[in-house]
Amino acid sequence: MRPARLLPGLALLTPALGTVTPSPKASVAPGHPGPTSLPAPTAPAIPVTTRRPTLGVDPGGIRHRVGLEKLQGQVKTAGPRSASSVPETRAASVPPTGAALAATTFNRHHAARVEQLPFGAVRASREELGFGRHDLAMVDIGGEGEKTTEPSERWQLKSGNLHAINVNDQDTVSKGRFLMRMEPQRKHAELTSSAPIPNRVAIKGSWPGGDVEKAEGLVPFADGFSDITMMEGAPFRPYHAAELGRVTSREGWIFLSVDEGFRKDIEKLAHGHNGGTLWMLDEHDADAMNSRFVLPPASSLQSKEDAAAYRALFTTTSSHELFDVVQAIRLHQLGISQQASLEEVARHEPDVNGEIDFEALLAR
Repeated sequence: MRPARLLPGLALLTPALGTVTPSPKASVAPGHPGPTSLPAPTAPAIPVTTRRPTLGVDPGGIRHRVGLEKLQGQVKTAGPRSASSVPETRAASVPPTGAALAATTFNRHHAARVEQLPFGAVRASREELGFGRHDLAMVDIGGEGEKTTEPSERWQLKSGNLHAINVNDQDTVSKGRFLMRMEPQRKHAELTSSAPIPNRVAIKGSWPGGDVEKAEGLVPFADGFSDITMMEGAPFRPYHAAELGRVTSREGWIFLSVDEGFRKDIEKLAHGHNGGTLWMLDEHDADAMNSRFVLPPASSLQSKEDAAAYRALFTTTSSHELFDVVQAIRLHQLGISQQASLEEVARHEPDVNGEIDFEALLAR
């Protein structure tokens, strides 16, 4: 098992980051026939849920001042949290993750409208679901939550992420037995296929068939909603590529764990997202079933040295650590690292859910 390569300060910023397997296998999402794209009117406005204030700070105006020479070759291994640091039950004072709040808000204000209005009519915005301008929003297409197989197996499945909004047509996890964590403050618990999918947002109907080229609005979020968009273990269709490209911000990251046979559509998505850069992290592995791809934002490719360091981070990272890694990259791009004083680093530590308040950080 290889240790993850971390940016300076990543172990401090993400205490839950553990060792990972190089080729995680994702559970297979269903591919049932469903609706095709239909033009639809704009949906009426919905009350906004505010998680953090939107401060209107332009990150492009913050000087990039962290040397990448300290990133290269630095390898650290962070073990899992001890049992004493992860309580069995969630304290009443612990706030929900951004994804949990967003999913709850969506289901309260939008879920019924998804079923009532024409296909693609509901496109919830970041502001409506409680994300500030600089908060990290993560979306998992076909996601079922953070799942792990028994570690005694030859390979270990690690799919999903605690910080993701899981967009799915089913409301329970797929068949099988997994160690599953529902909240950052809880331990993994063994669950069966009857377990509800956490942070779930339902699509209208079922997944479209493989012959559908486009299903605009299938993912009920506004254009550019997501900073991290992922998809694992399902057939990667042209409509998936179109929707991932639509909902992912220009500054966002796309992570795929799918069969290499879908590479043509993945390359098309990469061309639209960043001009064509596609990082294939590992070759097809019979044990892992899928290959892993990362599509970085164009802004992360301006420096070859930066891009190489960022790619190295993903090489030994499973989907469980994607949010942590992108969060650390964001800090690096803003010029925040171990070069800062202890007081400065302390102000940038994540909250109890492992999420950094970038709104407050950029206000300083």
